[in-house]
Amino acid sequence: MDRFFVSYLFAFLFFTSIALGAWFWVVVHYLSKASWSVVVRRVQEHVMAWVYWLPLLFLPILFLLPNLLYNLFITGFLIYDYSNFCFFCLHII
Repeated sequence: MDRFFVSYLFAFLFFTSIALGAWFWVVVHYLSKASWSVVVRRVQEHVMAWVYWLPLLFLPILFLLPNLLYNLFITGFLIYDYSNFCFFCLHII
């Protein structure tokens, strides 16, 4: 079960980075008022629509993170001192 949650955390962070990257480029296109990028911007706007689903998809991570972090600390994958539940929740906000 731990492998599933590690995979879920990795997939969540992967899709979050793609959605936030698309959001960044949409903001850049709107701020620069670029008219040539209509086709590219439309695709990025659809990818950016994932951002609305991310808080819902974050709930399993929020509830299962203490157990996941404990198991990762025991196996030695996380060696940083600041990788705890409170830091992770504040970092997400």
